Amino acid sequence: MEADYKEQLQAINDRCEEFGIPKPTSFAFPENKFSAEMIPWLKDMGIQFACRGGTPEFDYDEGRGVAVEPGSDHPLLLPTAADARPDWGDIHCPCLHSDPQFDDLEPGENQTIQGWLSFYEGRDVYGEMGRLRKQQVLTHVGKGVPIGTTY
Repeated sequence: MEADYKEQLQAINDRCEEFGIPKPTSFAFPENKFSAEMIPWLKDMGIQFACRGGTPEFDYDEGRGVAVEPGSDHPLLLPTAADARPDWGDIHCPCLHSDPQFDDLEPGENQTIQGWLSFYEGRDVYGEMGRLRKQQVLTHVGKGVPIGTTY
């Protein structure tokens, strides 16, 4: 398992170098299979954050997880709050989020941007989006992107 992950990540890093693009700095353990022995080589490969899934707290097949506890959870062994499974069905639970847009940056240049994440329970999604628009959270809606657009 560990050797396969290391080999696959090295292949990705090699392709990134070949095409002149940055190497990944995050990693998700396939099938949530991980071990603490992987931490040193993940660090060596430049990985800053790795998602381990919901095990051992919950059985993998359930897809359940726990919330990250900053300061307690190791950044290379971050738990997953939930790991979707096909048998979860078509749950009516929209995700409302903002994908901030910003200009390209030069290497080493920083820019502060702001986005948002909103959880809504109910069936009146359009009403909720109207409420958020009135609060000026959804300032970009209506500027060429119809509500409900899927990208």
